[in-house]
Order: sequence, then C-alpha cells, then structure tokens
Amino acid sequence: MDAPFTNVEGRFIGLTTRFSVPKTGWYDISFNDAGDDKWNLSITATTRKPQIETISDQVYTGEDIMPKPVVTLDLYDLTEGSDYEYSYSNNINVGSSATVTVTFKGDYAEFGSVSKSFNITKATPTVEPPTSANPKYAGACVALVTAGSTNFGTMLYSLDDDDDYSENIPCADKGGDYTVYYKVEESDNWSGAAGSVEIQVPVRVDVTVVGDGSVSGYDPDEFYPVGTVLTLTAEPADGYKFLSWNSDVDVPATFEYTVDAEQNSLEATFSNRYIAYTTSDGDTALPQLSSMYDIKKNKCEDGLCVMFLGDGVTELESGAFHGNKRLTSIEIPSSIETIGHFAFAETPLIRVDMKSKVPPQLGEWMTFYSVPDEYLIHVPHGSADAYRFADGWKDYKDHIVDHDASMLVWTDDAVVPTCSETGWEAGYICNECHKRFADVDGHVEMSPVAALGATYGAVCIYNDDSKAIIDGNSETSVLLPWSIDVDAIELNRTFAAGTISTITLPFSMYVENVEGAVFYRFKYVSSDDWTVHVGSVRDELIANTPYLVKTTGETISFKTGATLERTLDASPTDQGQDEGDGWELRGTYGKMVWKEGHPDLGYVYGFAAENVADVHIGEFVKATAGANLPPMRAYLYYNPVATPAPSPKPSFRGMAPMARSTSSIETPNYLDVVVDDDEGGTLYIGKLNTRTGEFNAAGERWFDMKGRKLNGKPSVKGSFFNNKSKVIVK
Repeated sequence: MDAPFTNVEGRFIGLTTRFSVPKTGWYDISFNDAGDDKWNLSITATTRKPQIETISDQVYTGEDIMPKPVVTLDLYDLTEGSDYEYSYSNNINVGSSATVTVTFKGDYAEFGSVSKSFNITKATPTVEPPTSANPKYAGACVALVTAGSTNFGTMLYSLDDDDDYSENIPCADKGGDYTVYYKVEESDNWSGAAGSVEIQVPVRVDVTVVGDGSVSGYDPDEFYPVGTVLTLTAEPADGYKFLSWNSDVDVPATFEYTVDAEQNSLEATFSNRYIAYTTSDGDTALPQLSSMYDIKKNKCEDGLCVMFLGDGVTELESGAFHGNKRLTSIEIPSSIETIGHFAFAETPLIRVDMKSKVPPQLGEWMTFYSVPDEYLIHVPHGSADAYRFADGWKDYKDHIVDHDASMLVWTDDAVVPTCSETGWEAGYICNECHKRFADVDGHVEMSPVAALGATYGAVCIYNDDSKAIIDGNSETSVLLPWSIDVDAIELNRTFAAGTISTITLPFSMYVENVEGAVFYRFKYVSSDDWTVHVGSVRDELIANTPYLVKTTGETISFKTGATLERTLDASPTDQGQDEGDGWELRGTYGKMVWKEGHPDLGYVYGFAAENVADVHIGEFVKATAGANLPPMRAYLYYNPVATPAPSPKPSFRGMAPMARSTSSIETPNYLDVVVDDDEGGTLYIGKLNTRTGEFNAAGERWFDMKGRKLNGKPSVKGSFFNNKSKVIVK
C-alpha cells in the first residue's frame, strides 16, 4: 500500500513490505525512527466520528433561529453544501428544545448525521417612548402624547401607574400637570419594559365683555399654565370713567385672576352701577371699585348720585360715609336700627329717605355735620313728629318732612320688590338684583346675583342698554336714579281696548312711533259750567307728563328707543301737570293711597279700572277712603289753595289766570266730564257726584258736539250729545 506522509517530506528507499488488514475501515499508521536508517511501521485500527462545536445561547427574534456551528471530521477539510448540510427543529420560541442537525453527504455520506441542541433566551424589547403631543386644553379632551413604539409586544398607556393600562392614548379633560405611564408587558419570549413622561397642559382664558368697555391683561389666543396669575384690567369705553368715592382721579379696575385647571370662561359686565367678573363656575369676584360712572348720560355733576342699602343692613357705623364726596341721596331701609356718629358728616347729601316709622337710634355727635343746608330727611307719612321728638333726631327737626301720599315715590303703602340670595321676589320682571353692604370706609360693595340687567323699581334695563322693560301692571315704584338711553322699550301693561285710561311715562316720544293708542292732554276745567276738557296729542309725548290714553287693543308698543328720564325724586310738579282753574292732572310713579282722613279726599278723581254698578271703565270717579292708584297712572285733582277766577275762555297751561279768593269757590256737586276727540268733537259726557263718587250719564242735559252745554233740548236740526250718546235731531 501507499502510506502517506503527514507533516513531513520524504520517500521510501528500498523494499516495501506488503501487509493486509482484516477488514475495511480506518487505521492509524505510524512510523517510528529505529535508528541506523531503520523505521518501525505501525498500523492500528481506529474509529472516526464528526464533531459539532458548542452553540452559544440564542436571543428570541420572533423568527427561525438558525445557527451554523463548525463541523469537524478528523483532519479532513469539509465543505457545507457538498459534504454536509444543516437542518433545524423547535428553533423559534423560548424553552422549546431547539436543535440543529448536520447531515453528511457525498464522499462522507457514510458518516450519517449528527445533532446539537441549543438554548433560546428572552428578548429585551427596544422601546421608543411616547413624546408630548403639546396638548392645549380649550374645553374638549385633548391627547396628551404621540404614540411610542416597540419591536416586541404592544405599547400600553395609563394615567395611573397601578392599573388601567390600555392601547388608547390618554387625553386631558382639564389643564394641569400630567404623568403618562407606558409599558410593554412581559411574555414567554420577551421581558417587560416600562417608563413615564411628564406633560404640562396649559389652558385658554376667554373673557366675554358685556356693556361699554374692554378687558386687557390676557391674550385670547394664548394658553396659560394652570396657576398662572393674570392681572386683568377693565377699561371703560370712551365717554365713561371709573371713579372712587372721594377722588376725581380715574381708578384702575384690576382683577387678579389665577388660571384654573378647568375651562376659564369669564364675563366682564360693565354697568352704570357696578363692574363684576363672573367665572364659569358661577363664583363672582369684584375688583376694588365703587362705581362705573357714565359721564355722558348721568345728569349728576359727579360720581354716583344715589345710593341704595339692602334690607339686610342693620347698622351704619360711626363715620360710615364721613367725607364721601359723591353721596347726594340715600335711602335708609327699615332694617336699620342704629346710625353712628358722623355717619354722613362732610358729604354733599341733600336727601335722606327713611323707610321705618320708628326712628333708629341716632349717634349723639354731628351725624349730619357740614352737609348742605337744604338737605331734607323724608320720613313715612304720619311719623314726622316721632322723628322730631326722638333723641338725636330732634337736633335736625327743621329738616324732617312728612313724606305723605302726595309724594310720588315712597307712599305709606309703596311696594318695592324684595331682593333675596337668588334674585328678586318670584315673578318679578327682571330677575336681577344686588345685595349691597356699607363698610366703615364709606365704600359700597355690590354683588350681582344674576346678569339680565339692572332693576330700578318697576323698570328693568338690560346690561347692554338694548332694552328697557317697564312693568306697568305692577305696584312697584318707578325708581330711575339717572337718565338712561335704551334701544328699545317694552311696556307690560294690560289696557281695556276701546276705553280711556291714564298714563305717565318716564320718556319722551313722538306719537307716530307709538302703536295701538291715541293720547289726550288735559286742557282745562270750565268753572262756568263745571266741565273738564282734554285734547288730542298730535306731535310729541313729553317724559314725566300725565296723559289720557285710548287703546285699540290691550297693549301699546313703541317703534323706537328713547332716553328714560330720572324719576327717583319726582314730585307732581316734576311731571308736567297741566293746570286750569285750580284743576290739575297729576301723574304718579309710586302707588297712591288715600286713607280715611286724608286731606285730599273730596278733591281727587280717577278713571275707573273696572265696571262697578253705574261706574264704567274709562269714567272719572271720585276717590273715596281706601282708594288707591298704581304707578304710571294719573288722577284729576282740584287744588283749593290757589283757584283763579272763572273766565269765559279756557285757561290753558302757560297763561296767567286771574286770581281770586278761594273762599268763594266750592267743589261742585256734579262734574260734567267732556272728552274731546282730535277733531274737536265729543267722545262722551257724564256727570260726577263729587260727594258720593257716583258717575252717571248726563241725563237730560244737552251738549253740542264741541261739548258746550245747552239750556235744553235743541230745537234745530243737527247732531248733539244727550245721556252719554250722540243724538241726531231731525
């Protein structure tokens, strides 16, 4: 045989020895140098097995894992593909006894195959954390983050690290600081991963302005971190000023607002009486501001002209309004029990209206020190003497006046709505009121309960001056403390269609802008035949002037807005009464009550409000004890104090009547009432028994169509008036 040389170079010299082996197989042949150029040859049978190197741990990939370990077979140089190939089993998941098998082929096929197992371990996920979505809260839930990613498993999110993870991106339902937790849950093939990201959610501040002004100190397009303190500044519109009680220097209307986590919607309301900020949750905060003063509309020279105190106030402390330079008029409710020293000292006060018949306890020292000499203290009817002789009050007795029923604001039975924590008493038209409290510095804080508008007795003025609602069916007084321009006017009063009633309005308007009514002004009472005449109003209705009115339906409407005039201190002389022969048509802005013993009884005549016996709606009737008249009406009054002499011609307003002694004039037993139409004709005639108050038809008394009384039944043809009816004599 040929014996190969291994790792040496050489050749055989001489004879070779022939030998044989017992069977086919693998043998080791070795040569040993025996010396003297002799070698020993050794042939030994042996076994040959392929070897696979150890496989290191493999990491889970989610796919087939196919390692290729080194394969050895003694000293032979083996080639993958031609001499052997790899195959695998259970080589994807962790813990599944993964195996690689080497199968020999070709010249080495006789060696068969050999296998090696290997271990697959859990993978560690590669996670891209979620990032901030730059959320900005503006009222709707907003996503906090953009989604993260992982190469194994699913990204889960939560706002609570303990529980409630899901694939949904969390959203913010309010502003503030958030922590978004994320994780990949552990499985058999991969381990878990977790983390968190901090997110800040700012909010937008929205300010709605109602009225004449603006608010600065914030950007409506900006979003602010929760807790940011904004200094909001209110600026009145041109023509308006903010004034303090005692200074003409403009007062800054600033408000420190802390941005909240919820949606921040505020309302800034500008009014002639207050400015308030109302937040979205209904809380109200007031800046340190006494009043917003309308320098265009307010007839007062400076500042707030009238001040109201709520019924909850029981005490005016010493010096409560001392030195207040804008206090000219004040109402003291019946709840006040004590008024302290110097309470009104050194103020421009000219009017005090006391509501209690029992004098409150008055401070001993200079309560009204250094106020204008002409100031008056109006007390309820019948209580003047109680005030004039009370301790403290008696020092001011010369300024105390009895506010009797002839005054139009506070009569004995005047009705003023009650303000509670929820608004005006049930059913009142404006559903808005203010609780007012005085403090020792002379300031008044006014807290609005609702925001429809400001209420001035029977008048509701919307906050934006878009409308005035006048409750003509109410017994509430009309209490307008200054003039106010409004865009529209609504009168809530039910009239009897086709009949005549009376009316007094706090605004002027051309009759062409009034729908549903014809107006008549008082002309005169003829003392020759004791007839009262009125005439049509053809041009303009004058504010605070009493009229007769005939409606076509149950309501009156107005086509335009107007200026509502001040009525708070109104008296009969302020209401444009027409006078003739001692007779006056007087308007009212407060409820009138004529009780038993009232000095005006026997001189007062009103239009009937309902059909009773022989008295019909729209007829003048004499006021008897207990009679009353609602606000915004008128009544006919005979003034026995200054009655001019009878004249053959009517005495019109503005003409100087001749004077004569009143002792020669007596109230007539019967009063013939003549209402002239707009063409000089007569609408109806009746007679009024001034002693019994009964109103009857004129009976057999005859009048021509101009209302002139005839001596008897006419003998000529024509139209005449007899027994309350028009009669044609043929």
